[in-house]
Amino acid sequence: MKYLLDTNIVSDIMHNPQGRVVSKITEVGDAEIFTSIIVVSEIRFGIEKRGSKKLAARLASILEVLPVETFEPPADEHYGMIRALTESLGLRVGDMDLLIAAQALSLGATVVTGNEREFSHVPNLKIENWLR
Repeated sequence: MKYLLDTNIVSDIMHNPQGRVVSKITEVGDAEIFTSIIVVSEIRFGIEKRGSKKLAARLASILEVLPVETFEPPADEHYGMIRALTESLGLRVGDMDLLIAAQALSLGATVVTGNEREFSHVPNLKIENWLR
């Protein structure tokens, strides 16, 4: 099974390098773990906003070993379907979370997140929370 690490999960790795998430990665095997360019973009924004060279260095070291998938078709098709459906049902899912969910669905991956509430609105999306 493949696991797409969401923003709050990668952030947890940055702040807790010996924490629960890292233990879980060791348990499932790092060959099954990756993140999204969308996640990396969100984290880079947060680092820039803080102006933290320390966090920038931590992210750089994580990205040396954590594969980053680009957003490619058919993720765009999944995005269109998910967004149309959630909006028609009056469900609010953040724009970046919609893109991450679409990418996970297109790659057959489980989203690993602490944000189960928003992702739970996406039909057929597998979700796991490694923060608890």
